[in-house]
Amino acid sequence: MSRWLAIAAYQCQIDGVPTGSIDFQVRYFNVPEADDVALALKSEPVHEYKNDLDQTVSWPLQAIPNIQGILPIGQGNEIIGFIADLDDLKHWAGGSAA
Repeated sequence: MSRWLAIAAYQCQIDGVPTGSIDFQVRYFNVPEADDVALALKSEPVHEYKNDLDQTVSWPLQAIPNIQGILPIGQGNEIIGFIADLDDLKHWAGGSAA
């Protein structure tokens, strides 16, 4: 399989301090293996910028909840998803849960 979808979770930080926000993105990859998808995501530079208060806002990768090969899709089929408990979400957002 060479076509993959991945769910990537990015944590919002302001000046290195987690804000509690998470950006979940569904990303498409055309690579040989699922491991290549994970490597590509982990190799990307952290997206960061200055906000209007001159604080550095960054979105480091926190988790890859799912990587799934793309199969034929029918009307109403689930494409990709993930199940997370509250502790996972708190951890990814920068809370104390692991």
